Amino acid sequence: MTHRPLLWITASAVVLGAAAWSPASAGAAAAGWTITIADPGAIESHRFAVTGNIDLAGGDVESVTVTLEPSFALPESCGPAPAPTTVAPSGTTYRADVEVTCNGPYEVQVVANGKMLLGALAVSSGEPETHDVGVAEPPEPPVLDLVEASPAGAVANWSAAPRPDAAGWIIRVNERDEHQYDDPAATSVELAGDFGSATFDMRALSWGAGGPGTGPVESDVSNGWLLTDYQPPDTNPEPPPTDPPPGPGGGPGTTPTPTTPGGGTPTPTTGRIPTRGPGSQDTLPEGYTEELPFGTVDDAFVPGSSTTRPDADEEQAAGTSPSAGLVRTSERTSPGLVAPFALALLLITVAAHIAWYLRRSKPSDGGGQVSLP
Repeated sequence: MTHRPLLWITASAVVLGAAAWSPASAGAAAAGWTITIADPGAIESHRFAVTGNIDLAGGDVESVTVTLEPSFALPESCGPAPAPTTVAPSGTTYRADVEVTCNGPYEVQVVANGKMLLGALAVSSGEPETHDVGVAEPPEPPVLDLVEASPAGAVANWSAAPRPDAAGWIIRVNERDEHQYDDPAATSVELAGDFGSATFDMRALSWGAGGPGTGPVESDVSNGWLLTDYQPPDTNPEPPPTDPPPGPGGGPGTTPTPTTPGGGTPTPTTGRIPTRGPGSQDTLPEGYTEELPFGTVDDAFVPGSSTTRPDADEEQAAGTSPSAGLVRTSERTSPGLVAPFALALLLITVAAHIAWYLRRSKPSDGGGQVSLP
């Protein structure tokens, strides 16, 4: 009776030790757990979820560790391999969100961790369950900043932030002719050809699920750009316009525009200053025109005009300047030379009569007597 419990405990320890030290190839079966990984299909994002199921026969699963191992040599631009991700399961299922830096093929590895036999021994599922996936996230479309004509064809300029897995660019002309360039760091390129008027757009490239050097994935189409016909630079441009020939006296050919006293602006003339009358070669001082009142100042006297200042009504009718009313008057005109000529003729007649009278009244030589008629 006394030795039976001791023998049972010893047998149990031997069984558990054998299970704990079993070879790695029998890990999942020895622990009694079965792990599955759901096929994610085509993965088009650098961040995705790894999911699956766990058969809990024989113990409790406390956590699941998911690791992504790249199936190719990662370029330095992609950085180190992703770190393992550990999550707690939800019953018999698990989900782990993972992220990679570059497109390409990866191996997903899943390991379950827990305790067997009512928590008496902490164990893992041994060898991980694996599944191969391929990541192929399309890049963001670039921004086509400018397309301008050139002697060889056209020059395209764009802006973008190339990813570590960038593979180049495709420029499309008129939505059908494609030109591919493999330099992922380029931001400008010259296309050779006779494009005339054409539309341009472009797409960015990244390597796909097969890794570097395999079939790339493309971004959406960028904004479009319209190029008009190319006009070569003028090698023989017309000379700039020259100033008009100088006028009389060495001045400019066109005189300044004078302002008339009435407020009008006469048409500018070319060559010389206008004269007073046809055929006259005498020029007027600057500011005078051939129109009345010939630049007359406001206080000038005009024969026949009134010497008194016109009232407000007359100024309003004649214009704002007092001199504008000088050509309108109701005064009688001056008699001129008629009155002086008539007066001279009268004085001559009177003088002739006086001379004739004195000649008749002169005494004769016969003694000084005056004979009466």
